[in-house]
Amino acid sequence: ILIFILMFIPVSVLADTDSNQTGTSYLTVGLGYMDTNLDLADDPAYSGWSSDDDSGAFRLGYGYYWTDEFSLEAHYQVISGAEISTPLNIKADYDIYTLSLEGVYEVSVAENIDILPRLGFSYAYQELSVTHSSTKYAISDDDYYLTYGIGVQFAKSWRFEFYKIGDWDNPSLYLLSYKFSL
Repeated sequence: ILIFILMFIPVSVLADTDSNQTGTSYLTVGLGYMDTNLDLADDPAYSGWSSDDDSGAFRLGYGYYWTDEFSLEAHYQVISGAEISTPLNIKADYDIYTLSLEGVYEVSVAENIDILPRLGFSYAYQELSVTHSSTKYAISDDDYYLTYGIGVQFAKSWRFEFYKIGDWDNPSLYLLSYKFSL
């Protein structure tokens, strides 16, 4: 879908030509729901383990318009709240922190409604931690991932987005955010 939209954008010149956003910047603040796609039941090494994929997400970002329709956006994301339970019912927390740089294209489809395809990369830090006898034990992993998504922007400020970190089996984020012009 994202490839179709990116190919369709240059053909359909639907962008609002009187907006003059070039050279301006904005901040975004968002809250969302993350499905971490932890599927331990399918892995024989985790027999008896269970997971709660539901996580809350918070995003804080900064964007700069290179043209009226294209912006470069950097954001920091905290995804927290998922739990993994061992066969002995010991609970461990699974958290993800990302720092991303992405290109965002605003395609106007109607007055005050824009489609927002995005593509970029993220540095993601993942941590699995458990507390035992008041001591926190953690294992972590970090890596760089391709990030992509699609969203809808209403009234030039409110955004609802679907967002992926890495390939299809990696986390999926549903985010509601607000864009503040600077």
